[in-house]
Amino acid sequence: MINGSAVYQARSILDWDGFCVQNSNKSSQIIIDENTVKRNSSTVYPNPSNGAFKIESTEIMQLVTIYDLKGLKLVEYPVESMLIDIVSNLKTGIYILKVSFENDQFETHKISIH
Repeated sequence: MINGSAVYQARSILDWDGFCVQNSNKSSQIIIDENTVKRNSSTVYPNPSNGAFKIESTEIMQLVTIYDLKGLKLVEYPVESMLIDIVSNLKTGIYILKVSFENDQFETHKISIH
């Protein structure tokens, strides 16, 4: 890449939420919009993982979807509970996990598989 743009792109992918927490094995991000600061109701751990991880929520989840960084849907897990164990065969890399709730509400998490 030209003029260090590869470093910028990698940094923007790894730190897309604006927060960087070292030595944390849980992902629980803050959503900020014009009027609200809210802590996510779902937590993903361990993160990073070897492909096996849990998602816990304070609300009932309906669907968990995993996307690659290009936005391609890789896998969907229908859920009707507040806890799900996922054992994936994802290759090493970074993925986006979307947790869907009732009323078209959803949260996203960045997950890392090593």
